[in-house]
Amino acid sequence: MARKFTAAAREAAAAARAALLTELDKFADDLDEDEVAAAKVAVWAERYSERNAMLIVMQAPNATMIKGFRQWQAEGRQVRKGETGIRILAPAGNRAAEEPSEAKPDGEKGRQFFKLISVFDVAQTDAIEDVAQQVEQSARESVAVG
Repeated sequence: MARKFTAAAREAAAAARAALLTELDKFADDLDEDEVAAAKVAVWAERYSERNAMLIVMQAPNATMIKGFRQWQAEGRQVRKGETGIRILAPAGNRAAEEPSEAKPDGEKGRQFFKLISVFDVAQTDAIEDVAQQVEQSARESVAVG
């Protein structure tokens, strides 16, 4: 079931997205002069899109390993209360072209939408003792078997 958002919530999300992308444009302009930041973007771009790599470096230049909230929980870690996430863009679906004339020449139809999501660096998390022990034990067992 799709969630229904109010007009105010949609406008607030659009404003947050626009502000972040404006800040990203300024960061991208300065990136040519900063070789260290450019190298960090290149490393993150191996796993994420170039835009998301720039967003990660812009917001958390010292980040080493990032995952979503639930991904950290599955790994036996909990994001600390009050931590601010690193905002990146995630696909949010497509809208089909309404008329055949709107179709793109490469056969792709419609428009791709993105939403802002939060991811967290490992430095923003703490180990969950019982879950961390289970994950560690599971890893040891898989190494012993394999």
